[in-house]
Amino acid sequence: MKEMLYWGDTKYLDSPNSDFYLTFSHFAEPKMGVTVCLFNLINRQNEIIENFEPLVALGNGNEANWSEDSNYFSTPLITVDDNYFIYDIKHKMFSVIPVKNAWVLKSFLTNTRFELEYEDSQIPDKKEAINYPTKNYLKPDNYKVDLKELTWHNVDEIKNFKQVYNSKKAIELRPIDKGFRVFKGDFPLTTDRTVWDIERFAEYGDEQSRIWMTEINTLTKGDYYRWKNASDYIGHKKREKYGR
Repeated sequence: MKEMLYWGDTKYLDSPNSDFYLTFSHFAEPKMGVTVCLFNLINRQNEIIENFEPLVALGNGNEANWSEDSNYFSTPLITVDDNYFIYDIKHKMFSVIPVKNAWVLKSFLTNTRFELEYEDSQIPDKKEAINYPTKNYLKPDNYKVDLKELTWHNVDEIKNFKQVYNSKKAIELRPIDKGFRVFKGDFPLTTDRTVWDIERFAEYGDEQSRIWMTEINTLTKGDYYRWKNASDYIGHKKREKYGR
């Protein structure tokens, strides 16, 4: 981990049989809203079995899991990029499951299987809005894999973690876009709306919003801030005859 300000008390996660525990410490925030930390595997005699250097865990240990038989544990990592690290204590072997978006996922670990679920709270547009069009999204099916189907690597291969990571295909769970709901509100009457609003109406099919977005993209070459008003880029304009 690059040198940075660490904070917080060490957190502990005991194995179900109490023979081991995990420590999560040296918490840091390399960028806003992202917590990372170091982790160790400790035995009942309080001896460090593995320190897993140079791996860095994503979060503060809350997403780590033990299998019921205490033979495996898993934790999300940020090393190389988002991934889930699964460790076989008895055989001193590890497996890696790269993912596209670990921060919106919840993980489960049993004696025989690892599973990822897309968090309900992260599904967008759950409710219909009155100010802009919203979409219907379905929750994706959970990703499930038997532990015996994973590729396992000797713990010494952690030093080649990037190579191991890059040899695998990343898992991506995304809400399933089922299209827009029928919008019953008012369409933008002027450019005194956020660019985000205008984008959403353009995607919905509003011709006037599409024209304004074309002007914004042409002027900025696609480099604009969505939370500014469209009028900040193309001036105050009124809706013409397109649509409602």
